[in-house]
Amino acid sequence: HYDSQLIWADVLNANTLLKPSTRYLAVVDSSVKWIYTEYFRDFDIQCYMFNNPNEKKKTLKTINKIHNFLFRNHADRSSVLLVIGGGLTLDVGGFAASTYKRGIQWIALPTTLLAQVDASVGGKTAVNHKMGGKNSIGSFYPPFEVIITPIVSQTWEDYHKFEGIAEMYKIFMLFDH
Repeated sequence: HYDSQLIWADVLNANTLLKPSTRYLAVVDSSVKWIYTEYFRDFDIQCYMFNNPNEKKKTLKTINKIHNFLFRNHADRSSVLLVIGGGLTLDVGGFAASTYKRGIQWIALPTTLLAQVDASVGGKTAVNHKMGGKNSIGSFYPPFEVIITPIVSQTWEDYHKFEGIAEMYKIFMLFDH
């Protein structure tokens, strides 16, 4: 069941996207930290910088680091976790949100085409496990909102575009409706 609100933002304006009365914290992929520093600088949002996300870091150890970050910054059940990055970052940040204090709201800002058409859709959040394999520990926990903006396409290499287009083609072929 997918119940996220999709927001298309031609211009990424945090003042119109975020509610002033809400406490936000962020998990940010280090390769797109410019989005966080440029567009969310006017907000007091504590940030966990997810440095060089990769499959080896998609673990419960990383989830524990994010939980520690949330506890250190006194996140409560009304706090919202803003997750900025590609699919791996959305998987990890979303899973951390789903398990912190039995679940806090999170907002996905996918920064790759693949993340826009796959990882931000449906709420599949997970981490890997040595014995269980890829995405073997997780939950279905859709983001409260998904913010899609063309500004992130500035970061895409050709292979990023190809990955997203390939995923769209796969979905089209599997579910031709």
